[in-house]
Amino acid sequence: MDSLEPNAPLLSSAKDMNKPLFGEDSNRTKFIYIAVAILTAGMVVFTFISAFFWTKNGIEGKNVFFAFVLLFVVMPLVVVTYWYKQGTLDPKFKIFIYYNCFTTVLLCISGNLYFHEAHL
Repeated sequence: MDSLEPNAPLLSSAKDMNKPLFGEDSNRTKFIYIAVAILTAGMVVFTFISAFFWTKNGIEGKNVFFAFVLLFVVMPLVVVTYWYKQGTLDPKFKIFIYYNCFTTVLLCISGNLYFHEAHL
């Protein structure tokens, strides 16, 4: 025990405890996070509102069902994103979050095409 140095990991000061676990994000990365979040949230809100109000035949049960299923799909995405921003998840989950945002946007596009009876 005589060989313990003052800079040993167990004896380090408490100020090291405030350092982020995986480093700071660059401004570019923060911009990408915000852009993806705004796009995904905007599409979800638009799809949810479209399910109730902007359909040709009024409110239909299948549209409302789709809207609530979309919300249940988005809830875990919000939780995982929150955990990631808190620093409790490994950085490799960032790709998982981006993938889920991409599939959520595709689901919203599909729902809106269905709600508005678009013929492509």
